[in-house]
Amino acid sequence: MWYLYALAGVDDAHAIGPPPGIDDRPVKTLVAGDLVAFASEIDAAGFEAALRRADLSKDGELGRAVRAHDRVIWHVFAHSAVLPCRFGTVFATQEALAGWLRTEYRRFREALDLVRDAAEWDIEVQAACDVDGNEVLDVKGRQQASLVYETVRDTLAGLALRARDGFYLVRRDEESAFAGKVFELVEAFPGTQIRMTGPQPAYHFMDSGMISVAGGKHGR
Repeated sequence: MWYLYALAGVDDAHAIGPPPGIDDRPVKTLVAGDLVAFASEIDAAGFEAALRRADLSKDGELGRAVRAHDRVIWHVFAHSAVLPCRFGTVFATQEALAGWLRTEYRRFREALDLVRDAAEWDIEVQAACDVDGNEVLDVKGRQQASLVYETVRDTLAGLALRARDGFYLVRRDEESAFAGKVFELVEAFPGTQIRMTGPQPAYHFMDSGMISVAGGKHGR
């Protein structure tokens, strides 16, 4: 079984030496036109057993697999534009993976162009809370919180290539301006917590949908 971590452009692949993947299996580059898939051959029975046990602890099989998946994506992200794949994207054979890449080539090519020289930022807006994290707002307060959320969303969307449910795709050369605007919003709304995470791989964008390009088993 072949496990797919991410896609990138073939021109960038020569500079990327990916770290080991799941179960420390070597990650290989599979070329399809001017796209490169980062994938490794893994033990199907072992991986499916790890999914069933669902042990996400530090030493758990699934926890280690999730961290390996993320480690490969972040390594590629450090060197090039990357399309991160959803955890658990697997193919029965290498030929099945290659065929899927050929079928979906245009969609992935367009998505890679979208995220090139850009990164995702996660903005979380939280209204006034008590010490246990519970909202302490009356009706008027909830209305004010909604207004704050809309203001943050609309303001930051104007600085992003795309915006979706609190995630913003921002050009790398606009990141300072974007972060500066977030700090301005924090000062403008002192009763609201605004948390910013980024830059990170663009997990949540491809046109109007998810950039997690696949999920589940493909091919037989």
